[in-house]
Parts: sequence; structure tokens; C-alpha cells
Amino acid sequence: MKGETMKNTLMIVVLTLALLATGSASWAENNVENPAFARWKTFQPGAMVRYQEVLHWDETLIETQITFTLLERNDDKVVLEKATAEFERGVAQPARTERIEYLARVSGGDPMVANVPEAEIVQGGLEELEIAGRKMKCRVEESWIRQGKDSAYTRSFFNKAIPGWLAKQVEGMDSPRPVIHRTLQVVDFRSQ
Repeated sequence: MKGETMKNTLMIVVLTLALLATGSASWAENNVENPAFARWKTFQPGAMVRYQEVLHWDETLIETQITFTLLERNDDKVVLEKATAEFERGVAQPARTERIEYLARVSGGDPMVANVPEAEIVQGGLEELEIAGRKMKCRVEESWIRQGKDSAYTRSFFNKAIPGWLAKQVEGMDSPRPVIHRTLQVVDFRSQ
């Protein structure tokens, strides 16, 4: 349960950073194309991406495998299945599944980002990574949020051949406590 609480807290930080790192400027307008929809709309149902997540929360290590599978796609939305399996002492626990629906258009007045501190976002160049056993050139985006003594960062790597486009993401919060570092990387994918 301790790991679940820590993951929920981190997910708030992660979602905030992910929103900022993947198209925050478009959220300022009303009724804009949803970035999550845009990253899945070109794939056929059955497309899949599997990530290995490693989370360091102070002295605690949590490993998780997360699989997204495209179930449905049309002009108005995409529907994904997300299966999450945590590992305890190297043994995978039964996966929890949920359905996620991304609408094609969303309101720019999303309250989730209304009170987020200003972020510094840098569009990087290309970097070659080994993803699921293949060398792939990935577009790099970095963002930082600083508020008082606290700072958080995200470094994301994107390749449009991967369903959802996200190849790898490294995130963290360094000060003052807790120290959080999270790495999410593709270990397998199938484009339909």
C-alpha cells in the first residue's frame, strides 16, 4: 500500500510534467486537438506498447510494467486498454486493467493545468536510443519546473513509429524531500 500511495503522489507530478512537456501551449486555446489523441490516431486497433517503469522514491524502489493496447479508433476518439503489473521481489503481480478514452478535441481550460507553476520547456534535437532492441532516432523535449526550493524535471524522447510516440521518459524531483526519480522506457511495441 505504501508503494501505491507514493506512486499516486508521483503520478500527480508526472502528469503535470507530461502535460507541460507535450504541448502545453495548445492547452491555452479552447477546443484544441488533444495531444494524446494525436499520438494514437494514426495506428490501427491492436497496436501495442509496453513500458518498464523504475521508480526510486528516497530509499524505495518500485518496478512496474505498463502495457497500452489500442482497442478502438475513430474520428472522435481513441480507446486504449492500460494493463499495469507491479513487481514484488522480482515477481510480477496480477495486472490491473483499465480503459482510457482520449477524445479528439478537448477544452483548453483544463483545470488540471490551471494552477501549474510556469515551466521552462526546451525542444531538443534528435538523439539515438536503443528501444526494444532497435536503434531509433528520437526527438527530445526537456522541461523544468522550479518553485521556491523545489524543482522537478522531465526529459522525454519521442518516435512516431511507436504507438503513443513516447519511447522513453526520465523524470524527477530533487529538493528538498522526497527525492524522486522515475524512468519509463519502451521494452516492446507492435504497430498495426
